[in-house]
Amino acid sequence: MSEAKACILSVSGQKLTSGERALLSDAKPWGVILMGRSCGSPEQVRGLVDEMWGAIGRPVLVFIDQEGGRVARLKPPNWPTFPPAARYGEIYRRNRELGIEASWLGHRLLAAELEALGIHADCAPDVDLLHAGAHSVIGDRSFGAEPEMVGVLAKAALEGWPRAGSRVSSSTCRDMAAPRWIRMRRCRWFAHRVKSLRGTSKRSGSCRMRRWV
Repeated sequence: MSEAKACILSVSGQKLTSGERALLSDAKPWGVILMGRSCGSPEQVRGLVDEMWGAIGRPVLVFIDQEGGRVARLKPPNWPTFPPAARYGEIYRRNRELGIEASWLGHRLLAAELEALGIHADCAPDVDLLHAGAHSVIGDRSFGAEPEMVGVLAKAALEGWPRAGSRVSSSTCRDMAAPRWIRMRRCRWFAHRVKSLRGTSKRSGSCRMRRWV
């Protein structure tokens, strides 16, 4: 058996082609990412995951972009619609604790949908800061403009994932209103801030589920 390759591949549809099966078997990638073209129904996605694992010869991480809002590879009517990050920011501004609880719960429920499909790695939440003049690709994908709020809500979102799951917090670090050196400084500051928040304010997931579900 060849060793796993340090790469993440994707597939073209809802079932593997013979060429894709051969590629996965030969390359044995570290992971696979699913696009919307590969997501038809829960049964089909679960079957595709099993098919990819079988071709690779072992279970690997399956990634997906399922942030909520307009960034969703799993769509109705087969999957629920989750709110974009901006909605959690709006709740936070009205009531800090409710905003944190909402971010945790929304991402916990999202994780449950993905776990049932064999997907354990989500490219979410988006941790970009929203600024006037920033790239329009961000918009309501951002929790908001305040670094402290974005860090707190992102931390709650990551805690919403069960211990066995994986999660990927993503950021394009695109702020078109500022010079590049300022943008990079903001990115470094934010990465440091998120790191400093880890391990603080530990909360019991089981208690939270009893409160909300």
